[in-house]
Amino acid sequence: MVWNRWLLAARTDRRGEGAHGEGRWIGTLALALALAVAGCAPTGAQHSFGNGARSPQAAPGASGRGAPEVDAPLVDPSAASAVELDAMLAYADRHAPALVVARSRRALGDAAVVAASPLLPDNPHIQLQGGPRFAGRAADVDFSVTLTQRLSVSGARGAGVAAAERFLELTEAEIEDARWVVHCDVHGAYHAALVARERAKLVLRGVTFQEGVLEVVKRQIAAGQSSPMNERLAEAELAQARQQSLAADQAYLEAKLALAELSGWPAANPPTPVGELELPHDVPPSDALFARAREHLPALRVYAAAVREAEARAGAEERLAVPEPTVGLQVTREGSITSEPGVVAVQGIVVVPLPLWQRNQGPVARARADATVASAQRTSGEGVLFARIAQHRSAVASASARVRSYGVDVLPRFDDNLKLVRRALDLGEVGLLEVSVARDRFFRIQLDALDAYADYFAALSSLERTVGVDLWTDTHAKEQQR
Repeated sequence: MVWNRWLLAARTDRRGEGAHGEGRWIGTLALALALAVAGCAPTGAQHSFGNGARSPQAAPGASGRGAPEVDAPLVDPSAASAVELDAMLAYADRHAPALVVARSRRALGDAAVVAASPLLPDNPHIQLQGGPRFAGRAADVDFSVTLTQRLSVSGARGAGVAAAERFLELTEAEIEDARWVVHCDVHGAYHAALVARERAKLVLRGVTFQEGVLEVVKRQIAAGQSSPMNERLAEAELAQARQQSLAADQAYLEAKLALAELSGWPAANPPTPVGELELPHDVPPSDALFARAREHLPALRVYAAAVREAEARAGAEERLAVPEPTVGLQVTREGSITSEPGVVAVQGIVVVPLPLWQRNQGPVARARADATVASAQRTSGEGVLFARIAQHRSAVASASARVRSYGVDVLPRFDDNLKLVRRALDLGEVGLLEVSVARDRFFRIQLDALDAYADYFAALSSLERTVGVDLWTDTHAKEQQR
C-alpha cells in the first residue's frame, strides 16, 4: 500500500518541470522509504511464534510420567506441627528450594524460543547520502537513498525454532527429574525423622527405667539390703541416661530441620512426622525394577531430550553456514549544473557472501561435539542403570531381612524385658551391676534394630530414585483417614 502511494505521488510530481518538480519528487520518495521502514519494524506488543513455537506466557510446567503426582491438600506451616507424608510431599513439590531453582530454568527455554522466532534474521538497513555539486558558479544537489534487507532462504529460522523448542523440552525434562529427586529425598528424610523420633522415645524410656532403678536402690539401702555405693552408681547411670536423652532429642530436631530444609518448610516451626515404622515389603526382582525404570525414570528422559536438543542445535548451526542474500533498492538523484533537470536512477541490489573462509565452523563443531557427548551420556546412563538397580535392591533386601529379624522377635518384648529386670532387682535376685549389663544389652539390641530401619529407608530411597516410581506407599495415613 505504501508503494502504491509512492507511485501515485511520483507520477504526479513528474508532471512538473525544473528543479522544483524534481525536489518534490525526491521528497516524496524519501517519505515513502521512511514509511516502508517504519512498517517493517516490529512492535513491542506483538510476537511471532512460527513453526509451533511456544509463547513465553505459556502455562508453566507439565507433568511427566515419572514425576510424583501429589493430590494432598497443602498445609499451613505456621499452624501445623504434625504433618502426614502425603501432605509433606505436596508441600515440597511446591516449595522445595531445589525445585524453585529448577523451575526458574524454564524461562531460559522460553527465551530461546523468543530469540529464534523473528521472521527475518536482521533488521532492514537504510542509507542516506547527499551533497552539493559545483561547477564554476553553477551548483546542484546529489541525493541517494538505499534500503537493504538480508533474507533467510536456507531454512535457518525454522531450524533455529526447532532447536529452541528442543531446548525447552530439555528444561522441562530436567524439571521433572529434579521433582523426582526432591520427592525421593523428602520421602527418605521423612522416614529418617521417624527413626530419630523412635530413638528419642527409646532413650526416654531408658531414663524412666533408671529412675525406677534408683528408687529400688534407695529402698534397699533404707532396709539395709544394699550399700550406699549402689545409690551413687544408680545416680550416675541416671545422669548418663538423661544426657543420652538430650542427645537423642537434638538428633530428632536435626532430622526435622533437615526435612524442613529439603521441603522448603519454615525452620521456625519444623514439621513433625506422624505414623509408625512399618515392616518392610518384599523387593521385586531386578528385571521388573529395570523395566519400570526404562518406562518411568525421569533421568532417562533427560538423556533423550539432551540428545535431541544437541542434534537440533547442530542442524541449526549447519543451516547458518549457508550463505544468505541481501536484497535492496537504491534511488539516486544526480544534479545537473545546466538548466536541464537532474537525473534519477533506480537500481536493485543483490549481495551474496562467498563462503570461502568463514562457514560457521566453530559453532557447528561445538554443536556436533555436544551431540556426541549427549549420546555418550545416554548410552552410559542406560548401561549402568541395571547395575545400580541391582546394587540398591541388594541393600534394600539386606536391610529388610535385618528389620524383620528384629521386628518379629525382639522389639515387641522390650518393655517386658525391662519389667523383668526391675522385678528381679526389686526381689533381690540380681545386683545393680547385673541390671546395668542387662539394660545395656537390651538397649543395644533396640538401637541396632532402629539402625536397620534407618538403613532400610535410606536404601529404599536410593532404589526408588533409580527406578523412577514409588515402590510402596505407607498405609498408616490411609488407616488414619478411615
